Amino acid sequence: MHLLDLLRKYFAEYGYWTVAFILLLENAGIPLPGETALLFAAFLAFSEHRLTLWGIIVVSVIACTFGDNIGYRCRGRNSCCSTSWAQCSGSV
Repeated sequence: MHLLDLLRKYFAEYGYWTVAFILLLENAGIPLPGETALLFAAFLAFSEHRLTLWGIIVVSVIACTFGDNIGYRCRGRNSCCSTSWAQCSGSV
């Protein structure tokens, strides 16, 4: 299944929760297509009128803030993962 078809299915079923879930996990440090999901949600807001742009903005700001805080708490201040994901995984 293509990524955009999969995102369209989840946006149709769960709406704002899809935006929140993807952005929260991406900002916590899991590599997910957060920017793609956010742009696609904005596109769907204007084409299918299921979501509103202001709702997407509010949900994304809240999810990104919580995701950053979760990632910070999980990695800790002095761990190797606090600088970047690539350094922690050993690819740098």
